[in-house]
Amino acid sequence: MKNEIIKIKSLSFKYRKKGKQVLKNIDLNVKKGEIFGLLGPNGAGKTTLFHILFTLLKPFRGKIMINDMSLEKNPVEIRKLISVMFQDSKLDKELSGYQTLDFYAKLLRVPNRKKNILWVADFMGLKKELHKKVDTYSGGMKRRLELARCFFTKPKIMLLDEPTTRLDPLVRRKIWDYLKIINKKYGVTIILTTHYTEEADYLCNRIAILDEGKIIKLGSPSELKSSFNINFVKIKAGTEVNIIVSWLKPKNWVKNLVCEDSEIKFILLNPKKNLNSLLAFVNKLDSKVISFECTSLSLDELFIKYVEKGKRK
Repeated sequence: MKNEIIKIKSLSFKYRKKGKQVLKNIDLNVKKGEIFGLLGPNGAGKTTLFHILFTLLKPFRGKIMINDMSLEKNPVEIRKLISVMFQDSKLDKELSGYQTLDFYAKLLRVPNRKKNILWVADFMGLKKELHKKVDTYSGGMKRRLELARCFFTKPKIMLLDEPTTRLDPLVRRKIWDYLKIINKKYGVTIILTTHYTEEADYLCNRIAILDEGKIIKLGSPSELKSSFNINFVKIKAGTEVNIIVSWLKPKNWVKNLVCEDSEIKFILLNPKKNLNSLLAFVNKLDSKVISFECTSLSLDELFIKYVEKGKRK
């Protein structure tokens, strides 16, 4: 399909020295202009996949097409379309921010170097600190400088490996906002790996959960959160607790029913089918119900469940 910028078919990879297979028959398409997240535990194969897409490693088996070009046949042309930010900082602390960007601009033959450096520094909120040594930068500023280095070549695709690792929540959210602008305003396709499920939930159009070299689940954040088809329900009532419990007990779509004082907790199976029936019953009680909460699995809980499910197979 024309709107797919990356097509991966039957990709496998193993390190010859270790003999360990890291990626196992991966099939994956990334749409042009989307933010795509790779979620998985350490050792799942996320970084290895990045290295392959950036032509640093050759696939053991399989086929990859990027922007309608074969990765095997056109590695140099493909590398020009992609910029990458690895998890570990690659910055020289003795250089200034300007010198850092200038070095990469020369290396990558960026036209109008000074103009582009000043533009990207302004865009990333680094203009005032541009001529200071990188060693004086905070962790957030260093990450923004790396993001500036990654973006100022105007790539079609950005590969970001743990882009907000070790950053505090406030700085992390600022980086997220920059990524949203880069994606929406400039149409850059972004693929990122992360351990932060809230990051994937906030940023990504689609997410692949990767474990032990396999994609075990793929979909939008909302599709993934609804895929286990359960809700958590909490009802707080006054004198009518026993009536509610008696009504819930025989229902085969109610699991793990617990009642403590005036609070009732349980798992609601197949909420699309059964939630209306529950709400109708609760509404009949009217003012006798103090509060009613119904929540789906968080992406964090979902990620743990899928990985644990994979381990049991």
